[in-house]
Amino acid sequence: MGRRDGFTLIEIIIVVAILAIFVGVIYSSFFGTIRAIRATEDLTDSFQPARVMMQRIQRDLKGALHEQGNQRHIFNGIDAYGGDSNYDRIDFVTCSRVIVNNDAPQSDLCEVSYYIDKTYPGKGYLVRREDIYLDEEPDKGGELRIIGENVTGLNFKYFLVEKKEDEEVLSVEEKKKRDWWEMIADPDNWHDEWDWEKHPYMPIMVKVELTVPEKGGEETTFSTIVYINRDPRTFLDAQLQLEKKRKEEVERERRDRDAP
Repeated sequence: MGRRDGFTLIEIIIVVAILAIFVGVIYSSFFGTIRAIRATEDLTDSFQPARVMMQRIQRDLKGALHEQGNQRHIFNGIDAYGGDSNYDRIDFVTCSRVIVNNDAPQSDLCEVSYYIDKTYPGKGYLVRREDIYLDEEPDKGGELRIIGENVTGLNFKYFLVEKKEDEEVLSVEEKKKRDWWEMIADPDNWHDEWDWEKHPYMPIMVKVELTVPEKGGEETTFSTIVYINRDPRTFLDAQLQLEKKRKEEVERERRDRDAP
């Protein structure tokens, strides 16, 4: 037999088929990665406004201030503001105000409120109220600014371990809950509202939950816990005053009952 040059048709078809499979695998892997990156970028872009809103709320809460006995320095949290269980409201004084004009004398103290504006149904506008004039109406006045929209949920929870009536009768399991992390994990220590008249001091921590819709129609909730840098003497003084007030009320009721 003579020497054979070149490839047969069958060999060429086999090589082309292998190359087609190889190119198809590379194409699928490459464009699959591109689609995943684009989907992640879209998701990140949709969540960016929510992160900005959360950072703004955290900044103000970390700078929260309170002065015992001063009605201008209250810390108040309203559950289901406006009758909607998805939306809460919070009012407090903070020192995190950004001063934009250094030439004019200004203070970094201001009243701050966060709530959802119900004027436009379905829009979910998150409003930040700022009032540089501290007065005896700490939940009114000032400048209103929309810092976000399409918010479907704004909830605040306040950490407070309430004193037991009789510490000596606590069970072993209840005593174990005195561990710090277990107290944080205990839902009974997180309260839906904070009445400044009942609690004339600031909570140790505030849990912030912000819910926003995704592009696919589902909802995502961002949650964080903000530790408030308060003076522990304020809390102790308030607790002592409340205890004194309760004792005075009990004594007054006893005198009224014993009076002829």
